[in-house]
Amino acid sequence: MEHEPRRFRERVDYITSPGHFAGRRRGGPATLITTLGVFDLSRGQVRAVSVHPGVTPAQVREATGFAITVDDSVPATTPPSTDELAYIRHADPEGFWTGERRQGE
Repeated sequence: MEHEPRRFRERVDYITSPGHFAGRRRGGPATLITTLGVFDLSRGQVRAVSVHPGVTPAQVREATGFAITVDDSVPATTPPSTDELAYIRHADPEGFWTGERRQGE
């Protein structure tokens, strides 16, 4: 998912998919992966677990449409292993998520 202020808003006009709702004990997403990092959603708030290589905590804050706490010492996201990358490429043969389709065009 593209990490930008128009997608990361404090309030939304409508909800297109289920997530965390008041009074809901379980369910909903636990992790969110964006173009900037990996985020934990399990506690009903957004917390940066890692930022992708080359991304700074300040960039995450700027690209988020609400106040988000990102520790300045948050680690870099570990790149996928060879096996994980092979699985991703198998699941995404058109290269949409890896961006590899742009390289061949």
